[in-house]
Amino acid sequence: MRPHRALLALVVVLAGAIYALALLLALLLTDSTPERFPHDLAINWTAARGQLAGVSLYDWGGQQRLALAEIGEPTGNYFQSLFTSYISPPTTALLMLPFALLSFPIATGLYRLAIGTAFVLAVGVLAQTLPASIGSGAGPTALPASRP
Repeated sequence: MRPHRALLALVVVLAGAIYALALLLALLLTDSTPERFPHDLAINWTAARGQLAGVSLYDWGGQQRLALAEIGEPTGNYFQSLFTSYISPPTTALLMLPFALLSFPIATGLYRLAIGTAFVLAVGVLAQTLPASIGSGAGPTALPASRP
């Protein structure tokens, strides 16, 4: 295995290990404390679920009733101001539709898994941009030679 491929593999494995540790911690602490509740996901999930139920994305009262019925008390103060309401474009709710077909706890776990997988893949893609030989001066980080 060439040295840069070994480094690439190491970076991807380390990113995966960091993600696995973060996921384990999240699973141990998920939703058991208010600090760990996925607030943004709850708002976007409720908006997508509202689309399925015929509730307007920007109907704060309808969204709040739906959130309280579907998720429960952690959403009691949602949909009362701009920062606790759905203010994204409709396409965000469309992207959340697959998660809205699931119950909130299952959607939360799958969403976190998808985000972590995207993180590990992004690190892998980024690691592939490393120069073939670290320190050789080749690759995207090389500085142009100075001219006299």
